[in-house]
Amino acid sequence: MVVLNYFTQTKFNILTVIVLFTILLGFRGNQAKAQGVYFSHYYNSPLVLNPAYTGQHENKYRLVSNTQVQGNYFNENVISGTISYDQQILIKKAQIGVGACYTYDRTLASSFPKQSIDISVASALQVSQRSGLGLGIQFGYDNMFLKYDHLSFPEQYNRGTGHFDNNLPISENFDTNHSNYLNVNAGLVWSLQMSDAHLGAGISVRHLNSPSYHLSEIEHSISPRYIYHVVYKNTRNDDYHFTPRVLYSHQNKASYMSFGSSVQINKDYGLESAKGYVFGVYYAFREELDASSIIGIIGFEKRMFTAMLSSEFNLNKELGNFNNQAIELTFIFRRPSLLLRKTIVPWVNH
Repeated sequence: MVVLNYFTQTKFNILTVIVLFTILLGFRGNQAKAQGVYFSHYYNSPLVLNPAYTGQHENKYRLVSNTQVQGNYFNENVISGTISYDQQILIKKAQIGVGACYTYDRTLASSFPKQSIDISVASALQVSQRSGLGLGIQFGYDNMFLKYDHLSFPEQYNRGTGHFDNNLPISENFDTNHSNYLNVNAGLVWSLQMSDAHLGAGISVRHLNSPSYHLSEIEHSISPRYIYHVVYKNTRNDDYHFTPRVLYSHQNKASYMSFGSSVQINKDYGLESAKGYVFGVYYAFREELDASSIIGIIGFEKRMFTAMLSSEFNLNKELGNFNNQAIELTFIFRRPSLLLRKTIVPWVNH
């Protein structure tokens, strides 16, 4: 009878998950070529890592700002980042996560800047007394530009000097210097809460609908990008928490993997004075570049505010200044809720 009453009370959660899952299956991905932004510490940007994390926290709302500076391109800093907001809303006694995320992507340097606005919704379903399942989906509007400032074409090669001269005319005829398209992302997360630890795993798919864009006479499409992630947080000791993580991303012929661990040292436990320090080391590898790197993380957390600094050092010096080092700065602000709420699939911080 207890089980029957529980499922009666949460039937709206079940229906929401089924509807979102049906939408997810309704899209098909095609083979294509494209890349997306890579962050040194995905876990500090939950709506980018997995839409299912939208609203999965015990706060009134959450603000996240993530900025990455990676090397230089023609003496210009290559800057990418995100700004996101998410919270929970109550619909017929069901907690639904809603959020928005703005991303500016300079991964392809200043010649191909991209920006996007994503709106996400997520729902969680309790599977057992200790485990839960969440599903989220994002609908985005993306904009891509093509700038000719630092591009060189074959006819601009000056045989006299032996170098390319960007001042020479070109015969290329581009239809447009920008392209807009609609984008769909989706994700699934599973959570298990144990007596002294937390285990979480998930998969997210970006560009689920294989959107098309064109900056020339040829139309291109973006292949789906799959992100798999696992986290284990040991909470046996209140003074410090160890959190090992593994992430694997695959898109077309490009893949990325990172694994490592962070430790959070807690000081004080009062609501007003609670604070902690975070340190972490990760190893990352990008197959398409045959490049590996070491990521160092330090951070500080006090009550509602978190600041994190990540620095990624490339171990392959032959790749040049552009891929040599990346510095990432994250700020997180969480506004506590006046109502005590319990999330079914909690976001594991750091």
